[in-house]
Amino acid sequence: MKDERKGGAFVPANYPALRESLPGYLHEDFQETSGTVAEAMEAFLNEASAEEMQQVREEWQRLRKQFAERPLKELQTALVRLGIAWRPASEEELRLGRNSHAWQGMIF
Repeated sequence: MKDERKGGAFVPANYPALRESLPGYLHEDFQETSGTVAEAMEAFLNEASAEEMQQVREEWQRLRKQFAERPLKELQTALVRLGIAWRPASEEELRLGRNSHAWQGMIF
């Protein structure tokens, strides 16, 4: 695994679970098919194995840590590089999931 300390270079290969799992739910048409990010993640949680959920959770937390002190635009670019179409417009949007049943304890 390449260096990914806070602020380090982003390497998509360091996030295989995010690259393999989330693009199938947070794809370019997710708002038409799922409605919201929370509903798309609800579908993921209903279909994923416990191991897959754990891997996604761990990688998401690492990704958030890596981009914690960087502009939101850099995180959005990283999501694109992972194949994820969701573009959170603000830090608040990233945190909204904490209150969602689908996201509680999962990623945020």
